[in-house]
Amino acid sequence: MKLFIVRHPQTEYNAKDITHGSYPEFDDGRISELGIKQMHGLVSKTKVIGIDIIISSDLPRCKILAKEISSELDTEIEYSPKLREKDYGDFTGKKNSEINWKVLKGNFEDRKPLNGESLEDLKIRTEDFAKSLVEKYGETDKKIVIVSHSIFIKVFVGNLIGLSLYDSIFKIKVDNCSLIELKYEKKDGLGEFKLIGLFNNQDFLDR
Repeated sequence: MKLFIVRHPQTEYNAKDITHGSYPEFDDGRISELGIKQMHGLVSKTKVIGIDIIISSDLPRCKILAKEISSELDTEIEYSPKLREKDYGDFTGKKNSEINWKVLKGNFEDRKPLNGESLEDLKIRTEDFAKSLVEKYGETDKKIVIVSHSIFIKVFVGNLIGLSLYDSIFKIKVDNCSLIELKYEKKDGLGEFKLIGLFNNQDFLDR
């Protein structure tokens, strides 16, 4: 299988540098003017690729893009809460510039906001999702679009290609409506994901 992993379009919250997190009440699905342009460009790109399956976060900012792709390609959508963004707990709805991560106890991987999720927690969630993908589609030639969020994608992709959580966060860039392309291959009974072609690619967007 091939995975085409895409972050949702820019939202008005993104434009204001405000954390969405994983709560539906902090996601009214309002896409910015730039985000609408990004979405149209991305949909055109998926038509060229030819997509068999769409798997999307069930939060509004991702569902909007998934529905646009689905309507153009006449492809079914699978929604999964496993693809939601990292839970920022009590930091949700605050500007990123106002969040002081240093007040949290623990190391980089394990620290978490009150009522929130750590990167290690998120990593476990991405591993559960990856396992379900391999079990269902690993032996197929399906082209799958995964619509998710910035930090989820960083941790998901980083873990699949063997990066630490620290490097996943700081070395992987995930812009709105950018594409990352991975291929799952099995050799000598062992399966692995490889980066191929696209990585944070936005060449198809009208700037």
